[in-house]
Amino acid sequence: MNRYVTLNIKWQLLFEEVNKSKQNMCVIPRNSELLRLLIAGEDHRFKFHSGVDVIALIRASWKTLILKQREGGSTIAMQLVRVLTGKNDKTIDRKLEEMFLAYKLTKYVSKQEILSLYLSVAYFGWNMHGISQACKVLKLNLHNLTLEESASLIARLKYPEPKNFLEQRNNQIKNRTKYILKRYNTLKIKDRYASF
Repeated sequence: MNRYVTLNIKWQLLFEEVNKSKQNMCVIPRNSELLRLLIAGEDHRFKFHSGVDVIALIRASWKTLILKQREGGSTIAMQLVRVLTGKNDKTIDRKLEEMFLAYKLTKYVSKQEILSLYLSVAYFGWNMHGISQACKVLKLNLHNLTLEESASLIARLKYPEPKNFLEQRNNQIKNRTKYILKRYNTLKIKDRYASF
């Protein structure tokens, strides 16, 4: 079977997963600060690319290969693909496949749905698969989150909440929350959220 046929089969499987996930999707309002904080923390060029942020990939490759500092370059669409396919191996083939699938995903699924789908299936920590479970475990009201609570939830995408309290992880979440809030305010000034 050639590579093109294999990728098309993988796309069909992913599209089926997307449709299944939509049935339980937590719809977040378009103008939600939670979505804007997600973009600020995970993919600040979200509205400018089609699933793959070439600038972020070049920067991440340069930092990883030249500076020996591990840094991600995945977009929210690429992260959604990773979660839905369950593939996490660190190979170039997997990354290229993820890029292809993320690109196709943005052609068939609206940006709004990509954001809501990702929040609905993302891992926030121990016993917290999806934003609804995360809010339940953390005793937060999803429909009445403060800016800081929203940023704290988004921080857990990078630093998931462990089963047992760890001071180091707690500090990572706090620092990431501050970073996301600062970045959010910077991007808000630049009007990066006007439409997505």
